[in-house]
Amino acid sequence: MLRAIGLSIVICVPALYAGNLNAQDLSIAPRETGAAQSVPFDPNDLRPEWWRYFDVGADELGPRITEVLSNLETIVSAAPRSQQDQLRDTLERLTINLQALPKLKTQEGPSRLPLRELQKTYSIDQVLKLNRSVREAEKQLSDLRMEVDGKVEATKAAQRRVDTDMAAYLELPPMSAERLPNSLRIIAGRAAVAVAQEQIRLLNANVEIQEEHAKQLNEEKRAALEHVATSTEERTLFEKDIGTAEQDLEKARDELRAEQYRAVGLVGDTPRDKAQERYRSQAALRAAAKEGLARTFLAITRAKHDWAAVNSEEVQVDVDEARQRLKEWRLIVEEKSAALQQWRAASERELRSLRSANEEAAYPASEDHYKQRLALVEETFAVTQRLEDRLADLELLSTRISGLIADDRGFLHSWFASGEGAVGNIWEKIWGWFKASLFKVGDTPVTPLGLLRVIVILTIAFWLSRLIRHALDRIAARQPGVDRSAFYTVGRLVHYLILIVALLIGLSSIGLDFTNLAFVAGALGVGIGFGLQSIVSNFVSGLILLFERSLKVGDYVELDSGVTGVVREINVRSTLINTNDNIDILVPNSEFVSGKLINWTLRETNRRLHVPFGVAYGTDKDLVRKAALEAAQEVSFTLQERRPEVWLVEFGDSSLDFELVVWVSPDAVVKPGAIQAAYLWEIETSLKKHGIEIPFPQRDLHLRSGFQKLES
Repeated sequence: MLRAIGLSIVICVPALYAGNLNAQDLSIAPRETGAAQSVPFDPNDLRPEWWRYFDVGADELGPRITEVLSNLETIVSAAPRSQQDQLRDTLERLTINLQALPKLKTQEGPSRLPLRELQKTYSIDQVLKLNRSVREAEKQLSDLRMEVDGKVEATKAAQRRVDTDMAAYLELPPMSAERLPNSLRIIAGRAAVAVAQEQIRLLNANVEIQEEHAKQLNEEKRAALEHVATSTEERTLFEKDIGTAEQDLEKARDELRAEQYRAVGLVGDTPRDKAQERYRSQAALRAAAKEGLARTFLAITRAKHDWAAVNSEEVQVDVDEARQRLKEWRLIVEEKSAALQQWRAASERELRSLRSANEEAAYPASEDHYKQRLALVEETFAVTQRLEDRLADLELLSTRISGLIADDRGFLHSWFASGEGAVGNIWEKIWGWFKASLFKVGDTPVTPLGLLRVIVILTIAFWLSRLIRHALDRIAARQPGVDRSAFYTVGRLVHYLILIVALLIGLSSIGLDFTNLAFVAGALGVGIGFGLQSIVSNFVSGLILLFERSLKVGDYVELDSGVTGVVREINVRSTLINTNDNIDILVPNSEFVSGKLINWTLRETNRRLHVPFGVAYGTDKDLVRKAALEAAQEVSFTLQERRPEVWLVEFGDSSLDFELVVWVSPDAVVKPGAIQAAYLWEIETSLKKHGIEIPFPQRDLHLRSGFQKLES
């Protein structure tokens, strides 16, 4: 407790002498119980709760601010001369904010607008005027909300800076010379935050008034749409307006063509020439915007006439023509809305160029031209703003006319019509996407529709080829004795030919020109050189196999790798081989051409099989022949036209080695392992039947030197 009292004395006493002012001059007596607690207000010794002194009503706030400013003026005057300028600037900002604070606190928000009285009937022009008023009110409301949001964020940032400065101030030593400047900066910053908070309060009141105003306008617009009254004189006036709008559109188109012609003809390298070129480009852009405005205004006058006609019971409206015009108007809104953004962006770029390049200083002689360009950009912005308003009017008219037609035709019919219109709009967007260019091949643009056309043509060609090959297979199956591999070869060649022709037709359908064979050859050469050589090699190898007929479907083949199996398909890149274990193996076609291939069924389907076996030494050879021949006759695959033979082929280490040489039927050729096992099975049975021994491996061991030493 004593340490705290001593510390407060150490802090306060130097501060009093530093300012040559008694702290009691700025002390504020405590307020009554229940009110905000007042605190001693000394800029040389600010407390964290110092702002509570100003947290009072507007009547009491004014005198307190006057007293504080007077005392601060005394303190600043007594400060060292080196700090005078800095302290005076801060005190000036502080004074402005504090003096503005009571006025802002007493200021009320704007008074509420009177309620708008609804009319019994409205004209079409009044409805359009209301629509523009609604858009303007909503725009103002949006701007106000953005201003409030920006003000709130700025105020939060300012409050964070004040809090940071206050934290740094509390860490300063009691006798630091920085305490007074920092405290004045904190007071000025906090006063600015308070002023901003009051401004936000007033802005929020404006937002509420503007929201109510926009709501009233929207309600009146909805009521006006339901109570539009038209007359014969008004329709006649609209017809005259259509004629005038058509003339204005024709003039705008003539002006656009003239400006575009002038813009294209300008080419130069000097700054003056480039400035003139940009001027003409901007003039052409303004003319395009004016043409869009004239076109939109013509659509509006026609829409007003149609609305008056639909709203009248005297005129019979052609609904189909009206819907067609509605479709055209919606297209105008979409196209011009997109173009509007481009025109504004181009004008903004031109405006930035004028402001940054300082072309007026680059060649002062063209000062008038510089001002003309600036005026041209401003006029373009004005035209685009009018165009934006007219597009909103056209959209409102289109929507209302569509609703009136739907009401007149009945709910069910209008439901189908709206569905049809929605589907039509979706289809138009999809169709537009299909017709958009994706990339270019040479000078030919390629669209999704073109690619789809190529895919459809290739699909039709593929199914046509499949039908032809299926027909060839059926013809070959119905005629026994016919070489089916020949039909397969013809089918594959027809398949390739159809696909190539279809590919050429499909690429020609998207506009590719194949008359320039050098271009095609060059493209193929580049493709082959960059990675297609293996594919081309396998394709050419497949054609060689089909034409040479060294390999056919149904052949039993053996590769260098030891793979054996039946050829099932010869495709573009590879050949399908099915092994006896029912395993499908894809072998690149080039291996059949460049490597060694054993084709067991190329010309002759019969094959001679060698079945080795051995018997013990001393066995009767004639008996062995008899037993082996009997075994051969027991196997069903043995050909009877060619007699089997038994050969003695070798004197083995443990046996006499024989071979049963037998010709087998074509069915056995593709099953070499099974046939070999069948013959060995019967040979073993026959040898056992005749009592012929199949020897085990044996060795004779002779021991001589060891026994001689034992005898001696």
